[in-house]
Amino acid sequence: MRLKTWSILAFALSLTVRLYLNFSQNLIPGTNGGYYPLQVRSILMKGHLGFSDMPLLFYLNAYLVKAVSLLGVSVSDQLIIQTVKWTDSLIMPMLVIPFLILMNLKKSAPTLSSVAVLLFVTLSLQPLILTSDLQKNALAILFSVFGLAYLLAFLERGMRRNLLLAGLFFMLTGLTHFGTLAFCVLYGSLLLFFRYKSKAIIPFMLLIAAALGIVWNLDRTRFFRLLTFWEELFEHSALLHGMLGPPELLQILLAITMGGWAVRSLAIFGDRLSENEKGWLLSSAICLFLFSFPLLDIEYLRRLGLFAFLLRHSSS
Repeated sequence: MRLKTWSILAFALSLTVRLYLNFSQNLIPGTNGGYYPLQVRSILMKGHLGFSDMPLLFYLNAYLVKAVSLLGVSVSDQLIIQTVKWTDSLIMPMLVIPFLILMNLKKSAPTLSSVAVLLFVTLSLQPLILTSDLQKNALAILFSVFGLAYLLAFLERGMRRNLLLAGLFFMLTGLTHFGTLAFCVLYGSLLLFFRYKSKAIIPFMLLIAAALGIVWNLDRTRFFRLLTFWEELFEHSALLHGMLGPPELLQILLAITMGGWAVRSLAIFGDRLSENEKGWLLSSAICLFLFSFPLLDIEYLRRLGLFAFLLRHSSS
């Protein structure tokens, strides 16, 4: 079976599961489930967000509601909720598209492992966790993978188009969720440093400035919190405060295992890899180790763990 056929199958299976999770209840599941329709309703009624936040997802849902209303359907709370559920159900299955871009960068023919990756990034535990009340995170992750895929394509093949598309998707990531933008800046900066060494300093500073500029313009409260984030980074250490439950322990174990596997692969097969492949592998390993550091505040550890399924693919 061709890889595109498997991609369609992975998309369909993921969409089916997420539709069931979202529509098996009348309201949006999860602790923050009500936050999304509330923000969308505020845009439709008042023309702006009810609470300061990265705005893109909420405006996207509001425009979709408006588009449906043009068909003669009255704007109601039920329509808003249904639209938010459909948007959320479609986001993560679309990860198959940027991952196909990443797979096309590899010179080898698609294998069973390629199929396993497609199924993993759409149907494993962490993509399913990013359902309903984590819709903002999910959309930002989709944009971030597109951005990183085009950045890797630029490093591998050049072409200004790839760099422009990477910049566009990183901007969309920042307009959706700042935490995911921070992940993009870290991972993208590591890729640039491994590829261009000291020449990457200026692009790195531009990335930081752009990220801070987005936050300053959209959410001043978050901007000032960002300036002192290190004060919270180890405030309630997961390890020292005895907060490591089975999910966190499993996350840390998998991250360390995959990071170690990546470092070992570099040591054994490094001479067979291109410079870009080495940078990709080492960047993933570094992020896996950083994001699974057990002395991190428990909330940071859990939030950073949401990116682990992307990094495990990269280091495998």
